[in-house]
Amino acid sequence: MKYIILAAGDGIHSVDNKNNLPKCLFEIENNKTVLDTTLSICNTLDITDINIVGGFEILKIMQKYPNYKYFYNEEWKKTNTLYSLFKTLSILNDETIISYSDVIFSKDIISKLINTNSMISIAYDSLWQTRYEGIKERSFEKVYKKDNKIQITKDDNINNNLLGEFTGLIYISKLKIKQFKNKIKEIIYNNKQATILELINYFSDIECIDIKGQWAETDSIQDIEHFKFGTKAETLNSLKLKVNLSYILDQFTFNVNDFSEDSNIVLKIQKHFKCKLLVVRSSALNEDTHNSSMAGNYESILKVPINNVKKIKEAIKKVILSYTKNNQIQHKDNQILVQPYLENVSMSGVVFTKNLQTSSPYYTINYDESSDTESVTSGNGKDLSTFICYKNFNTKINNIKLNKLIKAVKEIELITSLDAIDIEFAFVDDMLYILQVRPIAAIKNSIKILEQDIDNEIINLKKFIKSSKRKQPLLVGRQVAFGIMPDWNPAEIIGINPKTLSFSLYKYLITDDIWAKSRKVLGYKDVEHSAGIVSFSGRPYVDIRMSFNTFIPNNLDDKISETLVDYFINKLKQNPQDHDKVEFNIAITAYDFNLKKKQEELKKYGFKDNEINEIIKCYKELTNNIINQNNISIKNELKKISKLKIKRNKIINSNLTIPNKILCLIEDCKVYGTLPFANLARFGFIGSIFIKSLLEKNILTQVEYDNFFKSIHTIAKSFTDDYQLLLSNKLSKKDFIEQYGHLRPGTYDINSLTYAENFKQYIDITASLDKKIKENINDTMYDNFIDKINNEITSHNLDFSTKELVTFVIQATEARELAKFLFTKNLSVILDLIVDFGKEYNISREDLAYLNINDILKYSNILSLVNIKEDLKNLIEINKKKFLLTSAINLPELIFDENDIDMFYYPQLKPNFITHHNLIAPIVMLKENKEININNKIIFIENADPGYDWIFSHNIKGLVTKYGGAASHMAIRCAEFDLPAAIGCGDKIFDKLIKFNKINIDCVNHKLEGIS
Repeated sequence: MKYIILAAGDGIHSVDNKNNLPKCLFEIENNKTVLDTTLSICNTLDITDINIVGGFEILKIMQKYPNYKYFYNEEWKKTNTLYSLFKTLSILNDETIISYSDVIFSKDIISKLINTNSMISIAYDSLWQTRYEGIKERSFEKVYKKDNKIQITKDDNINNNLLGEFTGLIYISKLKIKQFKNKIKEIIYNNKQATILELINYFSDIECIDIKGQWAETDSIQDIEHFKFGTKAETLNSLKLKVNLSYILDQFTFNVNDFSEDSNIVLKIQKHFKCKLLVVRSSALNEDTHNSSMAGNYESILKVPINNVKKIKEAIKKVILSYTKNNQIQHKDNQILVQPYLENVSMSGVVFTKNLQTSSPYYTINYDESSDTESVTSGNGKDLSTFICYKNFNTKINNIKLNKLIKAVKEIELITSLDAIDIEFAFVDDMLYILQVRPIAAIKNSIKILEQDIDNEIINLKKFIKSSKRKQPLLVGRQVAFGIMPDWNPAEIIGINPKTLSFSLYKYLITDDIWAKSRKVLGYKDVEHSAGIVSFSGRPYVDIRMSFNTFIPNNLDDKISETLVDYFINKLKQNPQDHDKVEFNIAITAYDFNLKKKQEELKKYGFKDNEINEIIKCYKELTNNIINQNNISIKNELKKISKLKIKRNKIINSNLTIPNKILCLIEDCKVYGTLPFANLARFGFIGSIFIKSLLEKNILTQVEYDNFFKSIHTIAKSFTDDYQLLLSNKLSKKDFIEQYGHLRPGTYDINSLTYAENFKQYIDITASLDKKIKENINDTMYDNFIDKINNEITSHNLDFSTKELVTFVIQATEARELAKFLFTKNLSVILDLIVDFGKEYNISREDLAYLNINDILKYSNILSLVNIKEDLKNLIEINKKKFLLTSAINLPELIFDENDIDMFYYPQLKPNFITHHNLIAPIVMLKENKEININNKIIFIENADPGYDWIFSHNIKGLVTKYGGAASHMAIRCAEFDLPAAIGCGDKIFDKLIKFNKINIDCVNHKLEGIS
């Protein structure tokens, strides 16, 4: 008998090509590959004639397994499975088994296939629906009957007479092999791209073997682990006598058929336990043994009194009844698991031993330090904590319980030989109890990254951070810090996982040199060419030490400046929640009316009186110069920006090549756009700081403060005014688009369509006209406002009048918004030209997003454009690999030390983003007993309650919840369904978003934005 393994297809790509792997060499446990599993079965069944068809990285297979016969499909990129089989025609002369290389089966399945009486038999899986919930969203090879003939197709429209999923396993008898060979030749002669499905569909005498979920694909490592696990009860029972670093509660397990009203099951339960309270849990056959974990789908009844027969029976009935949810068929072997109820719990939660989305090697612990053992999984927890720990960490875990938990988890991984599992736990004092162990449920085709790539990247990151601690010639400060939100806030503007083009445009236009130039001309420290943002595995991190340097007055003594920068960084360490508000709550960036409080803080830190006086003096001088506009004036900055339109039109209408046009536009954008904008933005911040300091001192009321800023007429209010005119037909759609059509939700994102391109998606022209356009501050309130400011200016002996300050704040705020609005017109045209550039070489928007702006600008200086398409495609592929790595690496929002790379805590009430999708859709708030249409909507739910599972029977677009954690029921369900979600936003974010008609949920960049 011959065994042919088809292994020519594409594999797993590394950032470093030398580490690329064919799928069959992917390690599934203890250095054992997928191919090892297949070869071991062949050895057990005495199948010795093994043949492997390779293509992608075939030499790596040959080097690892030199004793087998190989065939090379040199056209593996262009052909398919049938052409690979065609390569083996010379040895097809005996009964043969054919299998895909990226699947594993049990020995029994292979034996069953061989022992059929049919000339040709194939293996299929009738449990395709339970293996992958949401399978309709992915294409798979379907086995179905047509006119009593077995057929296989990838057509997603086939629903009738569907038997299940084809597993890639085929048996051909010796009597049929000649006909089989002839048909292969005939099909390949006509179509080299044919699949093996077309060959099978030719034959009518095929027997189908149903393997009922007993197989796994390497498209999901979790799939392999589901293949090996038993039920919840069986898994816990097998671990009970093997674990030493944790405890597994005693259990009593029975089948559905064992229970009835007259049975003595309840009596047996009461005799088995000596506790006061019980937990009656589900342990269904399909709960933890397929790629859908069915997490939270079935009932668990807590605190059942052991001496109350009625209550025990009711609990058992509820669990049994829950097995028939969603029209599921009750299986007689479904189990019920009874355990003691844990009292006096001090910490409980869930551990994922691999990242839910990417399978990358991180422990994610979602936990609650209350007594509620289900607060994490139910989604009702309001104060959940999340701890992320890189698996190969070499840093001490300071939290005693978490340290103990990680050690116990590592032990379970070692016992099970599996490393992608989901563990529920609870602590009673210092005793650790394992409540559940199951394979992680995740969708097929999740992001696959080689752990070696992640290891290398983390090593390099640590080296960079360590080297950054050295004294920098252009910067003061002895400490380092990096963050995604301070100062220019890249997380808000381009997201935490921006594509290459977005990141490079932002750096080119703002953070490489404009940032530093702007601060210098305003009177801050000159840091020359120090870059404001660095890339950590493709993620934009602000160099906070550099940022704090640019907040130091240029005439302040260097020694004092160095201590001041260190003080700012230490203050941020103590108040990490303020990392997106450093200008207001952490650093001193200008003089304000509340500086006395800051003086007291400086004194507590250790600054001497003369040093504090020098600091105050320098900031006062700096602020006086800025508000009096001695060096830079708002009027002149707006004049510069006004030149953009004329220059832009000249460039667009010129005969320059597209790369030259982009170069001219981007350089103009820096000189006449982002530099003036940076100056005006700093003006605006200083104005805001002054007014906010009055609020902090209770000199202004919140109403006065709000009304003042409402009275400022920014471009945002102009947009609202014009929108109302559009609705009332007083402004044409053409004129509206002429003014605002360049806007796009992702300002730097080429894949984000402009208002002009996607008008209906963004602008609702059927809306009502009942909105107030503008609110003005009344005269009496304005007079009171002026009097209060006048008193403060006098007491602080500042060199400007109240009128000058108020005028400055109003003009700076309006100018900042206008400047941004105007310079983004250039940016939008640049993105549009890049799209045109891509069309010339048949490169899509999606692929262009992976190019660095410099990859395009270099063609403005190259006369010959030979091989340009090939060069660009290569760059795109390289950057796509890097982007996958970016998605797989977990990093904290703030980094102060290289050890922060190993482990960190997520801030509480930060949304947990599920999937890597980005979409815009209308929203709908679900309320009890209210019928509403939720199709094509993003659903808002306060609690991620399993009772809302019905929403998945509708065509919903996404999900946002107020409460819930990374391991809650809804988080897992959304991961299984590949449904974009933001779980556990907290009151502030949730209540803000619910006011919009539509939202943009960008899971890759961890962004939620309301769209009016």
